[in-house]
Amino acid sequence: MKHFLFFFLFCAATLANAQLPPLQVDSLPATGVRFDKGWSWRSENAKDTVWKPIDVSLPFSENPDFASSKVSWLRLTLTIDSSLCQRPLAILTRQAGASEVYLNGKRIRELGKVSEDPTAESTYSTGLGSISYLVFPKAGTYTLTVRHSYTSRPTTFFQTLFPSKKALFECTLIDPTGRFEKAFQSGRYVAWYHWSLAGLFLVMAVLHFILYLYNTTKSYNRTFALCLLFATLHFVTGDVLFGTSHPFTASLLTFGYSLFISLYLLILCYTIISYLQQPISWFFKVLGVVFLSVTSVSILAPNAPLTQYIYYGSILGLLIEVVRKVVLARKSNQLDSRSLILSFVLMIVFLSARLLIISGTIQVGSVQNWANFLMIAFYACTPLTLSMLIARGISTTEKELQLKLKELEELSLEKQRILSQQNDVLEKQVAERTSALTQSLKHLKATQQQLIQSEKLASLGELTAGIAHEIQNPLNFVNNFSEVSVELLDELKSERTKEERDEELENEILDDIFQNLEKINYHGKRASSIVTGMLQHSRASTGKKEPVNLNTLADEYLRLSYHGLRAKDKSFNAKMNTYLDPSLPKVNVIPQDFGRVLLNLINNAFYAVQAKEKLGIKDYSPTVSVHTQTTEQGIVVKVEDNGTGIPEELKSKIFQPFFTTKPTGQGTGLGLSLAYDIVTKGHGGTIELDSIEGEGTTFTITLPDPS
Repeated sequence: MKHFLFFFLFCAATLANAQLPPLQVDSLPATGVRFDKGWSWRSENAKDTVWKPIDVSLPFSENPDFASSKVSWLRLTLTIDSSLCQRPLAILTRQAGASEVYLNGKRIRELGKVSEDPTAESTYSTGLGSISYLVFPKAGTYTLTVRHSYTSRPTTFFQTLFPSKKALFECTLIDPTGRFEKAFQSGRYVAWYHWSLAGLFLVMAVLHFILYLYNTTKSYNRTFALCLLFATLHFVTGDVLFGTSHPFTASLLTFGYSLFISLYLLILCYTIISYLQQPISWFFKVLGVVFLSVTSVSILAPNAPLTQYIYYGSILGLLIEVVRKVVLARKSNQLDSRSLILSFVLMIVFLSARLLIISGTIQVGSVQNWANFLMIAFYACTPLTLSMLIARGISTTEKELQLKLKELEELSLEKQRILSQQNDVLEKQVAERTSALTQSLKHLKATQQQLIQSEKLASLGELTAGIAHEIQNPLNFVNNFSEVSVELLDELKSERTKEERDEELENEILDDIFQNLEKINYHGKRASSIVTGMLQHSRASTGKKEPVNLNTLADEYLRLSYHGLRAKDKSFNAKMNTYLDPSLPKVNVIPQDFGRVLLNLINNAFYAVQAKEKLGIKDYSPTVSVHTQTTEQGIVVKVEDNGTGIPEELKSKIFQPFFTTKPTGQGTGLGLSLAYDIVTKGHGGTIELDSIEGEGTTFTITLPDPS
């Protein structure tokens, strides 16, 4: 209510002031009616009450009195035709700062919070503008009034140097039903234009930077990529500049917009000269310095005629210098420069056609679309031509390389023919030496197989006692149950010779015999499986993979290895821990080979804890553990001990053939080497060593997950 009362008192006090003629609005075109003329203004706190004319299309920098006023009023008188009455309309507003919009004294929209206090003011600014809906009830004269403040406007040194060219207040009457299709249509055209060029130049910049990385001797690819990057920044900045109304942001973007296109033009000229393999003349260097200098000056004073003449004169001078270099390159037949000359001609054609379309000399269906298309062609013509020339140069180099390779192949064939003649002379000597080498190789392979078989037999020998212990248990059960069964049969025969037979006793004896036979069968199969496993371990590997339960395999070899060592040293005792994943799936492995891997690792683990126990360490408990689990990396099998560990300097050699840490005569040095080859080459897995000297060792096998 305070604002309404103030508004009416304010209007009454200023009613006697001279007013500008009303703005006549008879129709509403698709793009709306822009209210850029007929405005007047006055300061809210000024002593005089005179309304002064103002051009709201000018920026703050060109309306110093308005800019210095903390809170101001803007007024526009409208005459509305009857065709626009009783229908939904809207006012599209673009502004910097905060405002309150009134129509005939009634507030229709509040954009931010108007205040003399910069800390209390809340600005409202959008690039595409804000919508205020209204309806004119009848034809006649209406007063559109705006209360405006921008006390929080930044006053930076940069903004003083590069003032924004954005209008201080833009107001357009539009049809809200066609807001996005009509009122914002020009915004879509501008965005399409800017982002099409930005996308094109960015893709080209990336491609030429990749070409430079591929061949760093062609430095023009690097400068061309930099040139295209500045062009990309120019068009991105242009689109952002179109969508902003903040003065400081607009000032910053205006500076970047002009600077980026200037750098693009300068570096493009430099790139063309470098590509033509022409020297950079002192004239070009001077023009470049003048061009960049006058670019900054022209941004500071865009309306100064002298700077504009120097600016465009510098561009013309750079283009003339580039054309001169193109002509020189053509005369010296260094490169095909006709395409560049054609691109310059096309640039002139595209620019001229755009000017003719905009001026109306040439009539087309969509002026905006054609104008944007021709401007895209103008900007992209020379860069695309240069890019195609560079690509053609790469293709030519590739063809020349192929030709050289073909000549080299022909020369190689000729030399091969000559060498073949000489080979006839040397063939006998080579055959003799080859025969000797073949014999040596056969002997070496035989020796290698003997060593491998020795390693297998050595591990089998270590298993013998353990296997005997494992077989003895089921055989004892078989013998015991057999003897008991014989006694039960004798008792059954005796019972059947009696005149009065006890059938219940006979059935009970038969049941006992049946149970004994089942146990004999079970323990017999157990002994058979142990013997089968021993045979599989001892025979040569078939190389065929089959699904194997690694939990069973690991548990079996852990016990066999332990009992084998116990058979040699009755005083030795150790804890055996198994941490077997019950959900572990069967894994496709070669049973004989993978069993040897486990046996070698477990034997080494027991050897390490036995060696550490002999040191007499107090409270030391020898422990060997086997872990299995399923991880993201695959199926993991770990053999862990708390033995002597492996010194750091020996870890890198531990998987080498014939390397062993055991005393002479106690190891072949092939166990871990064979284990490494079986896991990595035979099963596509990995085997890793983790050991701390004096604390223990862990071998980790990782196999691919069968799922």
